[in-house]
Amino acid sequence: MLRPVQLRTGDKVKLVAPAGPVSGEKFDKLVQLVSSLGLEPVWSRQAKAQYGYFSGTDTDRLHDLVNGLSDKSIKAVFCLRGGYGSTRLLSSIPYSLIRRNPKVFLGFSDITALQMAFLKKTGLITFHTSLAALSNEYTRLLFKQLVFDGFATEIDMQVDFAPQPLVINHGQAEGVLLGGNLSLLVSLIGTGYLPPLRNKVVFIEEIAEPPYKIDRMITHLLMATDLSRAGAIILGIFNKCEWNEYYDSKEKAFSLEEIFRDRFSYMNVPVIYGFPLGHVDKMSILPMGAKVKVDTQTLKIKLIKPVVR
Repeated sequence: MLRPVQLRTGDKVKLVAPAGPVSGEKFDKLVQLVSSLGLEPVWSRQAKAQYGYFSGTDTDRLHDLVNGLSDKSIKAVFCLRGGYGSTRLLSSIPYSLIRRNPKVFLGFSDITALQMAFLKKTGLITFHTSLAALSNEYTRLLFKQLVFDGFATEIDMQVDFAPQPLVINHGQAEGVLLGGNLSLLVSLIGTGYLPPLRNKVVFIEEIAEPPYKIDRMITHLLMATDLSRAGAIILGIFNKCEWNEYYDSKEKAFSLEEIFRDRFSYMNVPVIYGFPLGHVDKMSILPMGAKVKVDTQTLKIKLIKPVVR
């Protein structure tokens, strides 16, 4: 476990777009948001560029990301959005830079690829949430407790802005927390950038995929990785993934709950569905790479030690 250096008021934060482009209006709002956290946002022209469905060429996006990771005056790197493109950078990242200069790294969705690669190659703890989610009072406070104060001891799986989580399998478990977007986890199979899942607390979320594709991707993970030997499964928000959100049909189809029960209930480990993190406006945050304890009775994720140093 490689802990990043904690943030302090006034620290410089590099804003990067390693995948998709960011609109001008959204970019300005995110800059203001970072400033409101007491941090100094910095960026290059690359962060506001567009090249097809990327924010720039692979070379340009890699260069901007590596600059943020290597510049010692920069104390954190925040990804402006996901989209697609992070996986194209993985084989060119100089991971030794991260080991020598561990810093707070935040993102989600397509950024899952970077977070899993950083964890596999360096052990770095990263923070899985969207930058925009830090405008939510709960997430903002939790982020400050995690990376500024370093004293957050637990994360609630039940919050007032999200539905009650569903416990599929009760129990307690301890292990390293990792995971992210389901499509990205599947895309990393066989690449050398997906960490082992055995005995881990595995978090999974997705957006805009019909139930049969969710089923197919989970089945692929179960067959091609050691997910079946995970220590616990935490399923997030699967926004726009129910059958009736895709098809106007009376045909009998499985709900997400039915799929998750079918795929995971046989595992003798805790399984929870509905952790408040995914492709939604209000969400929580998870420190990927941190060692945690999960308890389905209290619906708490307890941190074994601070996630910054």
